[in-house]
Amino acid sequence: MLKSDRNIMPDRWCVEERAGSLEQEVIRRDLNSTGISSWTSVQMTPSDLIELASCFGPVEMAWEDQHPEHTQLQLLDSRKQQKRIQKGSSQYWHTDRSFVPFPSRLTFLYAEKIYGEVRATEFVSMIELTSRIDAAWLDRYGSSEAVHSFALNFPKIMREKGHAEEKINRQISLYPEIRQPLLRRVNRGRVVYFNELCVREVFGLPGVESENLISDLVSSINSAPRYSKNWREGDLLVWDNYSVIHRGAIGSANGHRRLLRATTSEYCE
Repeated sequence: MLKSDRNIMPDRWCVEERAGSLEQEVIRRDLNSTGISSWTSVQMTPSDLIELASCFGPVEMAWEDQHPEHTQLQLLDSRKQQKRIQKGSSQYWHTDRSFVPFPSRLTFLYAEKIYGEVRATEFVSMIELTSRIDAAWLDRYGSSEAVHSFALNFPKIMREKGHAEEKINRQISLYPEIRQPLLRRVNRGRVVYFNELCVREVFGLPGVESENLISDLVSSINSAPRYSKNWREGDLLVWDNYSVIHRGAIGSANGHRRLLRATTSEYCE
């Protein structure tokens, strides 16, 4: 799958961490170059986060874990997780909400509170990974579509968390399987669009070929350079879900974090 002369890659991917007042043009420049804009020591309210996100595209309603006062925000508070599970949804390589007709484009994640040491978030550049893919692979699969299925892993995870079957079945009915292009176009060209959590098959391919393609993608992502975000209070990350893929770092940490997340359905460049 990867070009033979470019298989050896460094294990780190450098993303500049910025400080000071947020600048929209700097965020756009970062997104258009690396797909991520990383900021430290940011002071913002939930309303500030929504206002910032709205400058880049229409802000979506939070689909789960809604903030009690701001329905456009997800409130991710690890202290409220009643049951620890072996592998949660965040520990698969994923993009946000790829299982809906119009997936989330940009994600804004703000560390409102950090208590102790928490797990990092890891990112891989799909722009860079796609640039390393053999031309024959791109010719073969460039117009293919992947089947994204909420039912592939989410119900199992929800059961492990203790959710009622009625709620699980309601979620499954809300999110039927959908096909997404295997490659999407961003400002720097075509980029592989993938979600380990949701991609069940590549539409129209024989079963073995589809399974091998998915396995090769996961293997390539696992071996690609990654940016690891070690969270501190006041950190803000903005990323383009068409340009990068992310997951929670494997391992355990005893701390807790309270994060605010907003997503946009488009990226108004």
